[in-house]
Amino acid sequence: MLIPGECKRILIVRLSAIGDVMMTTPVAQALRTAFPDAYIAWVVESKSKDVLTGNPYLDEVIVWQHSTSGRIGKAAGSLASIVRLRRELRQQRFDTAIDFQGLLKSAFVARLSGARTCVGYDNAREGASRLYNRVLHIANRDARGIQLYSDMLEQLGVKPGALEMHMPLTQADRELAHELITRDGRKTVALCPATTWPQKHWTEEGWASLADRLAQEHNAQTIFMGSPADAGMIARIMTLMHTHPTIAAGKTTIKQAAAVLEQSDLVISVDTGLFHIANALNRPLIGLFGPTLWNYLGKKDTLSIVAKNLPCMPCFRRPTCKRFDCMCDITPDDVLSESGAWLAAESAAE
Repeated sequence: MLIPGECKRILIVRLSAIGDVMMTTPVAQALRTAFPDAYIAWVVESKSKDVLTGNPYLDEVIVWQHSTSGRIGKAAGSLASIVRLRRELRQQRFDTAIDFQGLLKSAFVARLSGARTCVGYDNAREGASRLYNRVLHIANRDARGIQLYSDMLEQLGVKPGALEMHMPLTQADRELAHELITRDGRKTVALCPATTWPQKHWTEEGWASLADRLAQEHNAQTIFMGSPADAGMIARIMTLMHTHPTIAAGKTTIKQAAAVLEQSDLVISVDTGLFHIANALNRPLIGLFGPTLWNYLGKKDTLSIVAKNLPCMPCFRRPTCKRFDCMCDITPDDVLSESGAWLAAESAAE
């Protein structure tokens, strides 16, 4: 149990990825409620910092920058970044560091902080639990995401509360999103087709057919979301289409993309960071899942999942097939049956 008088400077460790950082955001509010006078900081990698910047429950977001220029340069840059990170963390004199990620890298960062109490869970991967001096026993070994964080907080004597995710947006973010979305009375459907795991991708033919039919059958404006790295995939999808979608991929920051999702009538996404952001924003959301789990997300009126029931699911990072059957077997009709219900409900509400 964490003692208020001994927890004056708390470090949250959750380095990446965007979706995982998003799902961890409820712990900031829970810790702020439990320790209203504490200095609470979060250390995160640069690719996920936009999820946290502006979070009202944090006093500081500490960004761990990595070098990626060449093998030798990367090694030297990584060492230099560790030295800088250690110096920055030690200057803050944290008394408690809590590793919510459970990897050797995140446990190392928690230990690097010099905090007197270094907390993590007992089934952390890669032997990470050996770096903690306060190890929490997780009874439900299958718990992950918010379920896991709730268990950790309870063992620390912190009431989890509602554990609502938080995505901070500014008026400038919302204004840019407003410019990207055509205001002509049509429904806006944001499509998020890409992630870093190819086995989590749906087919490009499926996305093209879905986008066309949303435009043709539901008079919807479709808008493709993603990073600059996703431009090639989206360009290929467009060559298969007959209608003309809006392309926001590569044109927004994470916060601006979140603002587009916030202003959309429906979001359809694979298991990627934008999916979790849309879920945090309580947008009508359809998730296309195959090699990863979704039951830990909990039930929400705004969330629907389209998935097949194959005996090999979930395979995570170790696919047992070459075709990624669980995703390829999803059809545009499967998704449209869910989409039509959402778009009809949105129309009826007006």
